[in-house]
Parts: sequence; C-alpha cells; structure tokens
Amino acid sequence: VNENLKKLSSTKNEISYKLMSVIEHKGNAFGGHYQTYRRTRKVDVLGDEGMSSPKREYQPEWALVSDESVVLRTWSDVRRCQAYMLFYVAI
Repeated sequence: VNENLKKLSSTKNEISYKLMSVIEHKGNAFGGHYQTYRRTRKVDVLGDEGMSSPKREYQPEWALVSDESVVLRTWSDVRRCQAYMLFYVAI
C-alpha cells in the first residue's frame, strides 16, 4: 500500500458534507423527464393554539422542482426517489 495514501486516509481533518440537491430521471434511456429535489430553508410556523401554548410546526426542508411546479416534500420522499445525480456542499 502506498505510504502517501495511508497518510491521506488517516488525516484527522475530515470534511463533512451536506446533501443539497438530488436530480431524478423519470423514464428510460430513450426518453423521460428530469426533476430536482432541492433543500429549502426550514420554516418555523406557530400553530393555531395561540401564543399562550404555541404549537410549533416545521415545514418540510425539501422542494420538488419540475418544469412548471414547485411542491414541498419531506426527506422521506427524497430518500425514496431514484437518484440520478447528487449535489453536496462542504460544511
């Protein structure tokens, strides 16, 4: 085993990544459609119970973007898609 490779793999300064976008292809090799699951900002919304006992609701952190629509989705939806390409950002 190459000594330089050992040094690189044992480095303590690991880089963490956050998944930001997933591209999915619906169709086959001869045709189809691409759509994107994209991370959005988490929105904290107070529920209907008023300020005395606020019920916090969290909107989904993901949006499904297609040709003419944007629909909020959950992480569970993203996990189930047939990913074609993944985009990450270093954190």
